[in-house]
Parts: sequence; C-alpha cells; structure tokens
Amino acid sequence: MLTEEGNKRRFWGPLVTLRQLLEDKSIPDHYYGPASVCDNVFAAISRILELSVLVRENSAAIIEAANRDPQAARLLVDELDAVRSMLQGGSSQLDCQREGVTKLLEEVHQAASRPNSNREDTST
Repeated sequence: MLTEEGNKRRFWGPLVTLRQLLEDKSIPDHYYGPASVCDNVFAAISRILELSVLVRENSAAIIEAANRDPQAARLLVDELDAVRSMLQGGSSQLDCQREGVTKLLEEVHQAASRPNSNREDTST
C-alpha cells in the first residue's frame, strides 16, 4: 500500500510546478454530484471505462449468447447501445476538460512568450 506521499506522487507524476500551485486546492463540489448515492464525474468515468473493458474482453461470450438466443440478442443490442452512449457521455466530459486545459495552455503560453517587466533580467 502506498503512503500518502506515494499517492500524491502517483497523482501528480511529473507535474511538479502544477503540484506546487494546486496541491492544497480542492475540486469544486459540483463535480461530486448532488448526493453521495449519485455517481460523481470521476466515479462515473471509471465505472464506464471498467464496464466497457469487461464487455470488450468478453466479446466472444456476448456474440455466442446473441447467436444462441434471438431474444438475448435484441436485449444485448439495446444494452451495448447503452454502454456506447455512456462512453460518449464520458468522452464528452473529457473533451470539455481537454478544451478548457487547451485554452489555459494557450493563455499561459502567451504569458510566457511576452516580455514582462516584472521578470528578473537573467541575461547579465
């Protein structure tokens, strides 16, 4: 089992500066859902990913069941479509986060690229 510091290192990985800036910040409550019985965005994405891996890794059993039983095949079509829709929802959430980080990256890149009178002159 990892120590608390080990967990922090795993979470932040090579993102040293971001860790220094953000480690003591917390994620806003709205990402955790309205109640503890509801999936929060993190649990939902993890659950959907695990479910889709389980489905794909057992595709032969699913196809076999569909070939054996037409009623099961119809139900499986609906349920696989539901899994696909859940993945699309998770993908949309990730796309939204990616777009936000991309916008922030562009803004920070602009700040890093322009001369700033507040920076120390290190050329001497």
